[in-house]
This record gives sequence, structure tokens and C-alpha cells, in this order.
Amino acid sequence: MNILFIPVCEASPPENLAGTENLRRLKTGLRLYQSGGYEFILLSGGGGTIVEWPSTRLMQRYLVRNGVPSDKIIVEQCSVTTFENVEFSLQILREEFPGKEIWLTVVSQWQHTLRFWLTLRAYEVKFIICPQPSQVSGWQTLGEWAYLVYTWYDPTGRKYFAKWGAKRRRQKRR
Repeated sequence: MNILFIPVCEASPPENLAGTENLRRLKTGLRLYQSGGYEFILLSGGGGTIVEWPSTRLMQRYLVRNGVPSDKIIVEQCSVTTFENVEFSLQILREEFPGKEIWLTVVSQWQHTLRFWLTLRAYEVKFIICPQPSQVSGWQTLGEWAYLVYTWYDPTGRKYFAKWGAKRRRQKRR
């Protein structure tokens, strides 16, 4: 079973995906889905309390409005980190499709797909990555590389820093 896996990048402004990394990922995912070979699209992320409407729901609405049947979209909206994207999404897939062999195609910017590569390998999942050009630069790029090194060290997100980061993202921002 082939599934497109599109994780959320950022909290989208209410009712608006324009100009976001989420929209760039969706457009690529939609092209791949429409080319055939994928049974489902899995959207993952947006579980923090900083938004009232999870970006995954906006992304789902976009896909439906562009011809993807709603029963072909799986939504995981509790995760706030790459580690949780993988863990929570795999839990859903294993419950929905017990005993089925699943292949994931991860659509994200190149740095994020490298983190997914490390994390999915730790879970022994079959996958391919579909890296997208990155919109980050300067200090953000340095931060992405640091996060990549951390993911290499802790690919399942069970150590202190990953837990602290998830907790911080879940706290309501004032």
C-alpha cells in the first residue's frame, strides 16, 4: 500500500495557505497523487495550542477542493515534532491497515526529509523521500543542520531535548 505522507511545516494563518511551505508541499503531493500509484494521502501535524484550527485541516480542505476524495485523506493532528509525526502516524496506519505492508513517500523540504529519513529508519518503515527546495536561509539553515545532527543522535525523539521541544510547542503562546 503506497501512501503519500505530507507533514505540516508551520501554523498557517486562519483560512489561508497562500505563500506557506504547507501549500508548496500540498501542490507537490497533489501532483504525485494525481499521477497514480498512491491509495491515500496522510497529513500529519499541527497539535500545538498556538492555533485554533490545525493546519492539517486546512490542508485537507485544499486537497478535497482539488479533487482528492475525502475518504482518501488520513489526518493525524496531534503531533508537534518530526518524531511525533512518525510515531503518531504509524500508530494510525497500523490500526487502519493491520498486517498490510505500507510504503510511505514523504513530501517535505530537503532538511526535513533528512530528519524523516533518520526517524523512519529507526522505526524500520519502508519509505522514499521527495525533497522540496528549502525556503530557509541564514541562521535558520544553521538551526536546521543542528536539528539534523540531534535527530541522528536521537532518531526516535525519546531523549530530553526532543521531549522538552515537544512540551514547549504544546504550551499556549501568549
